Amino acid sequence: MDNKIKFPQFKLEVFFSGKVEAFGHMILFFPKKRVDNIKATFDGNLRNSNLHLKEEYFDGNLKIKRIWIFKKTANNDYIGYEKSVKGSIKVHSRDNILEMSYKFNTHYKCFNFLVNIRDYMYLIDD
Repeated sequence: MDNKIKFPQFKLEVFFSGKVEAFGHMILFFPKKRVDNIKATFDGNLRNSNLHLKEEYFDGNLKIKRIWIFKKTANNDYIGYEKSVKGSIKVHSRDNILEMSYKFNTHYKCFNFLVNIRDYMYLIDD
């Protein structure tokens, strides 16, 4: 008997078509290590082979709106852009995992700097 759990395939353009609500944890290492609970809502649609995502991001009392655009470059690969990101966002999916890596412009007090982001999402069910 095969007891292996079968997870659905994580396809960026399928998962984020329509409305999505996400909850997670962000681990920050500066100025001291802490874990923040975060929430984000997304409204996505596919236009001309590009996935357009409107995001509302909540972190405590902070609410930020962003627009992300992703273009499929291969079966499981995408390239994305957002105005707070320096350069492009590299996205790869395999099985039920989506991985994104990019450099995010941010600030702390009166300092602006880039943060290397490695973001993982896991699709548990449809």
